[in-house]
Amino acid sequence: MKTYTNANPRPPKTMRESLAVAIAMDVIAQLAAKKYVAKKRRFVATLSPDVCEVCAIGAVWTSLRALLGMDPEDNGGDRVKAYEALAPVMNGQCRSVEIAFEGDLLGFSDDEGKNGRKWVRRFPKSDMRLRKIMQNLIRNGGQFKIEQVR
Repeated sequence: MKTYTNANPRPPKTMRESLAVAIAMDVIAQLAAKKYVAKKRRFVATLSPDVCEVCAIGAVWTSLRALLGMDPEDNGGDRVKAYEALAPVMNGQCRSVEIAFEGDLLGFSDDEGKNGRKWVRRFPKSDMRLRKIMQNLIRNGGQFKIEQVR
């Protein structure tokens, strides 16, 4: 795992936050290597042996499985199972991450939904939006702050 730099001046407080940061770093690396193709309303879909389409939760789930030495090709079930398994790692933030990535598709009208729509307007391309969501996680030591749209 990389050392902490100016992008993340304070190290995570817990192992859970460290894992969330490691996952976010891996997602960014996979996007840069063109192994993940970010796509709304897609959990995980394999396009070729080296490339898969993922939503935000699918990307986090696939990277977690790869980091733990599990077969990332076997997505281990569905989005609901992934939510349950990721809850302790993501500090219950799966909903916020998904709202920021999916935006209007989920139809939330509360403040979180409004912030999600801001993410979609600010970053209309799915790959850039997913990268920015992961950078938010890294910048905040494993905590996703949906209101920080930058």
